[in-house]
Amino acid sequence: TLASGASILANAASGGTSGKISITLSDELTAGESIVGDLLSPVLVNSRVASFMASDAQIKGEQVTIDVSSATQTRWEDVGEYFDDIADQLLGTLSEIADIALSQISPLTGQVKIQKATSSVQLSNVAIVAQGQVQITAQSESNSSFTTVGINNKVPVPLPFLVNIGYGETLAQATIALDGTTSIMAGGDVKVSTSVESEASVSSRVSGNSRISNSDSVDY
Repeated sequence: TLASGASILANAASGGTSGKISITLSDELTAGESIVGDLLSPVLVNSRVASFMASDAQIKGEQVTIDVSSATQTRWEDVGEYFDDIADQLLGTLSEIADIALSQISPLTGQVKIQKATSSVQLSNVAIVAQGQVQITAQSESNSSFTTVGINNKVPVPLPFLVNIGYGETLAQATIALDGTTSIMAGGDVKVSTSVESEASVSSRVSGNSRISNSDSVDY
């Protein structure tokens, strides 16, 4: 947050070289948090929020970049060209482990996953001056995809059925507001953009009286 009267100045005096200004805000899960959440949480509610607000402030430099992002799951883009696809399958498989463990004691299994990601930039009465380009972006990614599975429980219960429930919900929101007397003066291009990605792919499966069970008592 830039409060009223605040300034970020990297502009040089006449004849000098101005500096670049980069404001980056991110609220995202780490790779470990993504895996542990899918592996251990039958009910997973996650909200990620990143915001930048400024009022009655000025930002001056050679280039000005404001980038705000939020994501509910690691994208893995730094781990290899094809790892994104591998990671989706890996997390889907990992999410089944908790259900298999729960199946040992209960005929009722499943998972609930609610993921929300919100990013916002709000500038009110702000003056941005750059000799080069100005870029303001807000982006959010929300993913509640997972797989659940139920098998025969190994503890005898007088209930000859299996029930497996999966519920996924996502919200992705990105906003940029330029209010009041906000102005952008640039010697190069000015780019103001938002982007959102929201995905919920839920698969629920049950296997009754299979080879991995020591019981054949399931009728439904």
